[in-house]
Amino acid sequence: MGAAKHNELLDYLAESVQVVLTGQTDIPQKCVRRAAELVKSRMAFVWANSVIYIPKQLHSQNLSRNQKIFTDFDGYNHPTLSEKYGLSIQRIYAIVKQMKEEHIKQHQGTLFDLCNFREGAENSSNERPYYILEDIIAHTSSCLQAHLALDRKQADGLGDAIAQHFSQHRHGLFGYIRSGTTQQPPDINQGCLFDISTENIEHD
Repeated sequence: MGAAKHNELLDYLAESVQVVLTGQTDIPQKCVRRAAELVKSRMAFVWANSVIYIPKQLHSQNLSRNQKIFTDFDGYNHPTLSEKYGLSIQRIYAIVKQMKEEHIKQHQGTLFDLCNFREGAENSSNERPYYILEDIIAHTSSCLQAHLALDRKQADGLGDAIAQHFSQHRHGLFGYIRSGTTQQPPDINQGCLFDISTENIEHD
């Protein structure tokens, strides 16, 4: 993929929220749509004035670990990292290679954005290229817990599914998120605060 139009990434994220909540829960559509808008508004605030690159799908449980391995890597310490993280040396090589490729893609995307996006994009950068999916998981979970009365386990599972759906369908896309372009929608009313069934959530 390539550059997204102004705040198009947020629309795609809201779409992923609706797809996952519709397919994996019994939440009424009115509440699904409101939840999608809440997540969109939250991420617009979190990512404001940043160039956001959507990385290739990685299992959420491995995101932080792989980032730490890549940060700790000095070019020669594969055996040390293998022992530290309990992985084979071959697996360390593979993780470093994958993270390096994602870093290069993200950097290229940022350079393109710096040259072509309007009004302030020339000074922006994505300082957390590998934490984008973790952002989605954490903030989506928080929104679902607060506005749909889900427990943390349910909300985390749905947040993970939404991040994975977003990455699967939009990886390689990048865009500049301008500050102040979305407004916080009214809170979901009490009719949306109920227990839901998440038995169909798939865990990798």
